[in-house]
Amino acid sequence: MASSTHRTRQAPPRGRSWTVIAMVIAALWWSSASTAEQTVTRVSVEADGALDAAALLRVLGLAQGSSLDRQQIREAILALYAGGEVEWIRVESEPFEGGLAVTVRISARSKISKARVFSIRYP
Repeated sequence: MASSTHRTRQAPPRGRSWTVIAMVIAALWWSSASTAEQTVTRVSVEADGALDAAALLRVLGLAQGSSLDRQQIREAILALYAGGEVEWIRVESEPFEGGLAVTVRISARSKISKARVFSIRYP
């Protein structure tokens, strides 16, 4: 014989609903505030090895006085990795004099220009 127990669904407490709504609104506000365009007030490059800093900043779309476009930076970083010229790259920003100070830390991939292989012959 099958039991016919019915479970009634209880509505969540009203306080919990308002908490969830408040959290969603806060998350939306936070994400829009973090993506708001901010002005770059200082740009610096720290590189391991020889690197054309001006060319790197052009690729990343970074210049003093420009607005920070995080999506463009992400796409440029992916392109740099795809090109195989970069070992690692990190772009950091922090508040600085009414805008952002952006620091690019990068390590160019090591290249071997010439290899010589010698064999030793044993008598």
